[in-house]
Amino acid sequence: MISLRIFRLPDEIVLKIAAGEVITNISSVVKELVENSLDAGSSRIEVILKNGGKESIVVKDDGEGMTEEDILLAIEPHTTSKLRSLEDLLHLKTFGFRGEALSSIVRVSRTRIVSKTEMEDVGTEVEIIGGKVISTRKVGVGRGTFVEVRDIFFNFPVRRRRLKSPKIEARMATERFQKYLLSNPKVHFILNVDGKIIYNCPPVEDIHERIPIIFPELSDRNIMYIEKDMENMSLKGYITFPEITRPNRTGEVFFVNGRNIISDLLHEAVMEAYEELLKKRRYPIVVLFLKVPGNEIDINVHPQKLEVKFLKEEIIRNFVRNAIKEVLSKEWYRKIVFVSDSYKIKEKVHEVKESFPTRLFHILKGRYAIFEETNGIVIMDFHAAHERLLYEDIIEFMKKEKRRRKLRKPLKIPLSSDEILLVEEKGKDLKSIGFDWETLTDGINITAFPPFIPATDLTNVFKDLVEDLKVRRSSKLMETVARISCKYAIKSGMNVGFEEIIAMYENLKKKGTNVCPHGRPIYYLITYDELDRFFERK
Repeated sequence: MISLRIFRLPDEIVLKIAAGEVITNISSVVKELVENSLDAGSSRIEVILKNGGKESIVVKDDGEGMTEEDILLAIEPHTTSKLRSLEDLLHLKTFGFRGEALSSIVRVSRTRIVSKTEMEDVGTEVEIIGGKVISTRKVGVGRGTFVEVRDIFFNFPVRRRRLKSPKIEARMATERFQKYLLSNPKVHFILNVDGKIIYNCPPVEDIHERIPIIFPELSDRNIMYIEKDMENMSLKGYITFPEITRPNRTGEVFFVNGRNIISDLLHEAVMEAYEELLKKRRYPIVVLFLKVPGNEIDINVHPQKLEVKFLKEEIIRNFVRNAIKEVLSKEWYRKIVFVSDSYKIKEKVHEVKESFPTRLFHILKGRYAIFEETNGIVIMDFHAAHERLLYEDIIEFMKKEKRRRKLRKPLKIPLSSDEILLVEEKGKDLKSIGFDWETLTDGINITAFPPFIPATDLTNVFKDLVEDLKVRRSSKLMETVARISCKYAIKSGMNVGFEEIIAMYENLKKKGTNVCPHGRPIYYLITYDELDRFFERK
């Protein structure tokens, strides 16, 4: 029978458990060692992986180095040069601070550390196996630190078996390495994987020069610079035009006070800023650097410090969202160039010049219109176009002073108890659209409604909205607006005149958008170059 008495775990087991939380794979070793090098003020950092890092991980730097005493102290748990008091924890300016990383690494590997400071004549080499110092000797080396980590988890067979294949481990380590290229442009970084140089990046003035290295699809033509300050916060970085996206969040790179983090809050702020500009299930590429007071974040919520907790979440969300929205509204133009295939970039603002009036050639299947432009043929889905224009009109109405249509006599709409509660819950959103009402015990009395909804259809529209909100209880205001615009947009097969279609097209050209509120494309451009290639004229 197993004893249920409580006892204290031996220190050796406690330290192994702690090591397993901080060091989980090859990438986490690279992360901790590179951050130590950065904290040491290195201007050159080289990472070498053998067999994807499963055989060995080497990190070399030219930082300030360590004495023999420093090395022997650094491999002990909870020893750090970064903290002296609790107050220091609130104002962190370094990557490492808990003193767990190097201690954790040496306890689950065979490690060799060679280091020398500027003041010493010779350096020190220390060999450690499973956390135990095997040898110490003096060696002739230059200033800096060399750390070699071999046979990771050799004494932790279960964790060793959980490592991925060398290729996957190398890929994850490379993705981690890329973040340092972006956050430290003035440091020379080299990454060597199994004898192949993956990155050799000399120092640059701005991350702008390194972004295309990591995101090959990006260039000056499709990224925008963002910079915004507010009281004690600042945001800098680069974001893509809405048509440059990925099918997942791999293009999101966030730094808070210089530290790369994963943040659902910042992701939500980015998506809210782009909202209807993106196609369905597409995500923009963003590299953002947020600075906030150190005492307003908690970086210690994750063993590997990959997540932060913001004290003022709503303020941060609004600040980031509004900063991105501002840049998008100022600098973004649609890639489907309606009138000219020649444009020039001037201070990151794109300008397009018109050359001749719009020419509508034909309407297909009662839903598509074909236009000629100087750079090709544009096919427009005029249901999606009309839906977008209605959406924009509603947004404009919501921004300006609300001129609701008041009813001389309130219109009663019967609702169940839970529907009444739902209307009250979503009251702020419904009123911002243009509705007003009095709550009754068995429903509501509509007293005012938005001008874009026909009075004859008011009961049906409101009931549909309530039903919609039931199904999508967490639905956001803009999604509700999108559904209203869809309901009243021209449908396929409706009899629509050429003049109306041209007017829609011209309106959308002025607004500069090519997706409907649900993220579906409005236009399809076939350039003359594409036609020439297809017909083998080029």
